Amino acid sequence: MEKFLGEWKLVKNDGEFDNYLSLMGMPWAIRKMAAKTSPVQKIERADGGKYRVITESVKTMQFEFILGEEFEDKAPNGELMKVTVDMDGDKMIQRYQGSEMHGTNYREITPDGELMMTMHGEKGSKIVTCKRWWKLV
Repeated sequence: MEKFLGEWKLVKNDGEFDNYLSLMGMPWAIRKMAAKTSPVQKIERADGGKYRVITESVKTMQFEFILGEEFEDKAPNGELMKVTVDMDGDKMIQRYQGSEMHGTNYREITPDGELMMTMHGEKGSKIVTCKRWWKLV
């Protein structure tokens, strides 16, 4: 978990980010604004053995967790999700389940030191996977 701690700035997305946001129920205008921003993601220690992830973009989102413990969080579209964050080897894995969609986000450090985030979502028969790369600030 230690290697993920720090402040990361987005450097690139693959071509599926808009489709992922659409699957998440984000309106067209918000998706277009999100695609043009270079958000910052902070991963840090919090009190009580917790970790905190803060993403500053069109909207600032934040969640705190203890590895392996389920918690509730709101998705960007406002849907309440059950979320669990855990480590699997060198990957930080965030699983989420809502009433209509579910998915998994994988964070890993690439050989060149970037944080690569693979975001996989499923809603009904629709499945979208996108990747985003972040550099340590």
